Order: sequence, then C-alpha cells, then structure tokens
Amino acid sequence: MTSLAAFAGTTADLRFRFDTVDAADNGHLGFMIDDVQITGCGAATGGAGTARAVAYASPTVLCAGTAGSVDATGSYCAGGDSPASFQWKESGADISGATAASYAIPSTQPVGSYSYSVAVSCPGGASDVSPGAGVSVVSGAPGAVGPTLTADHVNNLAGLRLNWSDIPQAADYVVFESTTKNGAFTTVSGTSTSGATGVTLTVSPAAITYYLVAGRGGCGTGPKK
Repeated sequence: MTSLAAFAGTTADLRFRFDTVDAADNGHLGFMIDDVQITGCGAATGGAGTARAVAYASPTVLCAGTAGSVDATGSYCAGGDSPASFQWKESGADISGATAASYAIPSTQPVGSYSYSVAVSCPGGASDVSPGAGVSVVSGAPGAVGPTLTADHVNNLAGLRLNWSDIPQAADYVVFESTTKNGAFTTVSGTSTSGATGVTLTVSPAAITYYLVAGRGGCGTGPKK
C-alpha cells in the first residue's frame, strides 16, 4: 500500500513502469497490472474526461513479404471502462476498416518506415490518440558481397586474410569453406561484424580449400560469394 497523503489537493497521475534491469529482451509489453484501487475520503478512480490510448508494435522491424501487428493493449478509460471504439492510423491518416483493438500490418506493405497510432473513444465521451509506434519494413536477406572480396597471404603464408566492403542489411558476415570447388559450403570457418575487419584464416599448404563469404541479417543469409 502506498500513501498519497503528501499529494492532497493536487492531481496525481499513477503510472507503472516495467524494467528488466538489463538491456536484454525488452521488446515486449512486460507485465500487465489491473485491479488498482484508490481508497480514502472522496477518492475516485478518475473523471469522465479521462482517456489514454496506447499503441504497441510487434515486431518493430519486418522483413518484406511478412506480416506484423500493432495493438492497443493498455489503452483505458476513466473508471476502468474499456474503450468503446478504435481507429488505427498510418503516419497520421486513418486506415480504412482498421477499427478493432489490433491491426494486422499486411505482408504486402512496401519497404519503408511507418508510424502507427490509434485513436480511442470512451463510453463517457473522452477520447485520445496514442503516440506513434514505429515500424520499419526492410528488404530481404543481404545481397552478395561480390567483387569487393580480396584475399591476401599473411603470417609468412601460414594465414589467409579476407576483406570486403560492407553491404546493406548485413548485421555480420560468415565465411564458409569447402574442400571442393562446387561443394555445399556448410562448414563455417570464421565470422566478422565488418568486412574492413575481415577474417584471418589459418591455411595448410598441403591442402586446397575454397572459401565463400555471405552477409547475415534479420531477414536471413545472403548469397555465398
């Protein structure tokens, strides 16, 4: 129980904040809180003019060709009432037919950045529009590293250094190897977050090994080149 006596005569806005204490796995709503009661002389849970709209996107980055969603979980009206109506907006413009508590972002959404907000109205007449929830639609897997790939001997010919130019949509890069030119190239011999840093491999002068490099991103692994 928390006493609000120190705030007597003022308007108080009660809020609850979810914090996992670290930077891991925070892309979700967290815990939901209900059944909050305010008791005391003349205490009330809110006036008829109170409304709060909240928009939440999951996920915030979509690969082209996949669907996403936004929902209004957490929106509320005075006295604990649920909103009577919803209207979703894309970059400020109403989305036709998007009048439910959630909206499915279609898989046909073009590549780009979008802001989704929701307008709610309450049985008592109050209304509110939420802040925008940002969603980015990105192209598919990274493209090929291509002809920027270079290979140089290092460490008195005991090593091979691979470098390349970074490409869009690649979060990191993986180097595959095979003992045959047309092999499956499923064995990973090294990874790097940048082509400028590259990868240094230990090589054997008694064997012939082939290497391919591919970019990896949230939408998959690009061509091995």
